Amino acid sequence: MLHSIRTSRERPTLNEEPLDLLVACHARLRHFSALALALATRKDLEPEQIVDASHRLLRYFKVALPLHEADEEQTLTPALTAIAPPAVLTALERMWDQHELLHDILDDLFPSWEAMERDPKSIDASVTAPHARRLATVLDVHLELEEATIFPLSMQLPDAERKRIFFEMRGRRTPDVMREMKGITT
Repeated sequence: MLHSIRTSRERPTLNEEPLDLLVACHARLRHFSALALALATRKDLEPEQIVDASHRLLRYFKVALPLHEADEEQTLTPALTAIAPPAVLTALERMWDQHELLHDILDDLFPSWEAMERDPKSIDASVTAPHARRLATVLDVHLELEEATIFPLSMQLPDAERKRIFFEMRGRRTPDVMREMKGITT
């Protein structure tokens, strides 16, 4: 039986609130950040675990992360900009900058994960570990910024606007994407 590398993650219950979707995405981001770090640093992994983890990391960060960023950049930001105090406007700018930084880090990790998915013997901790640590550090700062400064403001939006945002965010997750994500996150 294949035992995949697993990390714990909370599964928040979802109402029709954008905040619930965003927080659920953040729980998954923390999970995959921990998985990237485990893949890069553990020496006890079986080849099947390396292939599985590499595959799941690639699919999550190439498919799900862009959807989450679209939620924040295309849907949430315009709604919040109209009511945001200066501190939140600054945080929104930092959020966009951090998204770019995360993509730079992922661009460094993708080739290693792709190689490991094809050949688990290609794993090289000296290459992946520094990038995985950087990913974890940047994600920690990024998620804290959003959760402490940006997301709470969403609850000040009118009910109808929050509902519209929720359904716009959910609309990005087609049935095919949801099936694929379920396969790599369970």
